[in-house]
Formats: sequence, C-alpha cells, structure tokens
Amino acid sequence: MLVREVMTTSPVTVRPGTTVQAALRLAAQAHVTSLPVVDAAGQLRGIVSKADLIKDRVPVDPRLHEPAHPGDLPDRHDLVEQVMTRVLAESDADLHRDINCALTCIGLRDWLVEVHDGAVDLTGPSDPDAVDLARLAAVTVPGVTSVRILAS
Repeated sequence: MLVREVMTTSPVTVRPGTTVQAALRLAAQAHVTSLPVVDAAGQLRGIVSKADLIKDRVPVDPRLHEPAHPGDLPDRHDLVEQVMTRVLAESDADLHRDINCALTCIGLRDWLVEVHDGAVDLTGPSDPDAVDLARLAAVTVPGVTSVRILAS
C-alpha cells in the first residue's frame, strides 16, 4: 500500500491559536487522529494529534506512577500551539545555522545557504559529487522542507 492510496488531498487543518477544545471537536467531526497546524498563509507549522490535545486533561493512573503533589501538576494548555509537535516550527535562522554546520562538518565550506520558510537554496561548486553531498547534508536537517541547488 502506498501513502497516496490512503492520504487525503484536502486535509482538515487548524491554526496555532485554535483552542484545544475546538481542535478536539474538529478532529472528532472529521474522524481523524491528527491535524496539520498551518499559519495564515497556509504554510505547515506542525502537527497536533489527539494524544497531544488530551495529554494534560487525562488524570494520571496512580498505579503507574507516584501520586503527583498539587504543586507538581502540569499547567493545562489551552491552545494548539502549546501542544503541537514537529520541528517545522524551526526558524529560518536556526535552519540556516544548522545547515551551515552540517556542510562545514563534512568539509563543504564554500557553499552559500539561503532559507525561506524551510525551503533551502544552496549555491556552490558545480562538482557533481559535492552537489550530491551538499543536498544530502541539507535534507537531513530537521525542518528543511525542500532543497534547490543553484548554479554558482
């Protein structure tokens, strides 16, 4: 079975400022277990699962853990942005730093890196082996959504 055979082309999404209760209601209505979190421009910023949404609303089973003291209880989160996961929320500056570090660590210091909304443009030597290595180093950085090699 391929992913495209079970995926939807029009996913139900939420914004970071959506309340946890509203996201739970939406997931139940849509019969899904996770919701993509998108910004006002429709860019993916994270994923929120039902488990993320309810984790601080379900009492801890005292048989599994030491009973919590009242001062040790976690804050109850109200917004999707407080419980969503994924590194897609990484800033472009952080991605730029991490990609430069990855390239430097493998000896590719002569590359120019530009990042915009997780999309990476790399400019450097035209040697095919170096191009392949630079692309591979960049795509392995968590949060990178695409890599494009530009002619130097």
